[in-house]
Amino acid sequence: MASEQGQASVEYLGVVAVVGVLLAALAVPALAGRDVAGAVVAEVRRALCIVAGGQCWLDRRPCVVASSQVTDDGSVDLAIIRIGSREVVLRQERSDGTVAVTFLRDRLAGLDLTAGGGAQLRVGRTTLRLGTQAEATVLAMLGSGTTWVLRDARAADRLVRGLVVDGAGDLGRRVLHGGRPDTRGAPAPAWSASRRGLAVTLVATTAGAGHGGALRLGSEDLAGVATQHATGRRTFVVRRRNDLVGSITRGQSDVLGGAGAVDELYTVTVDRVGRPLDLGVLRGGEVGVHIGGPAPLRALRGARRWEAEEHLDLSDPENLAAARDFLREVVAPRPRLGAAVAVSAALRRRLDEAGVLDVRAYALSGVATGIGVAVGTGVGHLGAGYERRRQRLRLVGAAQRGPEGLWRARGDCTRGVA
Repeated sequence: MASEQGQASVEYLGVVAVVGVLLAALAVPALAGRDVAGAVVAEVRRALCIVAGGQCWLDRRPCVVASSQVTDDGSVDLAIIRIGSREVVLRQERSDGTVAVTFLRDRLAGLDLTAGGGAQLRVGRTTLRLGTQAEATVLAMLGSGTTWVLRDARAADRLVRGLVVDGAGDLGRRVLHGGRPDTRGAPAPAWSASRRGLAVTLVATTAGAGHGGALRLGSEDLAGVATQHATGRRTFVVRRRNDLVGSITRGQSDVLGGAGAVDELYTVTVDRVGRPLDLGVLRGGEVGVHIGGPAPLRALRGARRWEAEEHLDLSDPENLAAARDFLREVVAPRPRLGAAVAVSAALRRRLDEAGVLDVRAYALSGVATGIGVAVGTGVGHLGAGYERRRQRLRLVGAAQRGPEGLWRARGDCTRGVA
């Protein structure tokens, strides 16, 4: 033990000597740029972190530079009871050259209450409404997920094709295989996960005399845990998302529509023996506008997403002490109103002082199609429906504030971005 401590001391002194040389180099005017200074300080801090045995690569986590997502939702309404299922296939291209493919499956059941009378018919992108009604839906969710990480984009595309049900033939094969997707040829999964949650939706619609409108408010709370197979690490997740969607229709098409959403996600990663390693806080938002009519107005359509993701090394005793109460909220989450998790002032200060903050902006596009029919009964619905939503994200900008407090552009993420 004494020899190990002596060796660690020698290594630490060596790092300090390197620090002195690097700090002297910073005095050279040619290296006075902010990005250069930030990079040098970051490397010095990483070297000290390695000697101390910490989580030293939080500022090198890869960015998602582009993603595509296919979400299939199906439901059946029987008076005040709704049952349904959801499948999500997410393909993410990352800045380190890998492609992550995630398959999520949720089962949903709960109450669907209505006031007023009306009917709805949907075919493709067109929805026909009749009457005026308000609807409230409360659904419990129970699901699972699997993530694969591939280094070959073509292999990722093949896996996505096997996961997405596309046509009657694919649906028949899925039924024959007990609902299991086709993952032949794929590598072993990198992560597996389970999750549970609650979704609440309020909808008001009106239609008549060739015009109408719809307003939708939604809130979704999820809690789960994901296990990394190679290391045994577990990541506990708590997530909340709130969204607002509105549209005004004339005839059979939307002439004005808008959507906005905010979400917050909290993660705690522990090693195979339960030692906390990393705390993550991600806050994001989306806004989009759809305008029909003449071409000059249609040119105003578009959507954006922004994210602010912060990570804190919990192998540091001071960081762990600041996060201790927070850990209990994430590892054993409780239903709550408002924020998904209460972040204490002490932890927020510690995140600002020693956390790694990544800020990203994405261009967002998407389309939804479906088929279904529903008739209001005064207190509930009778009907069934299916919807497929496709969404794409493309990174347009990324920056990072390291634990040393200096900002830098994430050139590794935005390289090749127009």
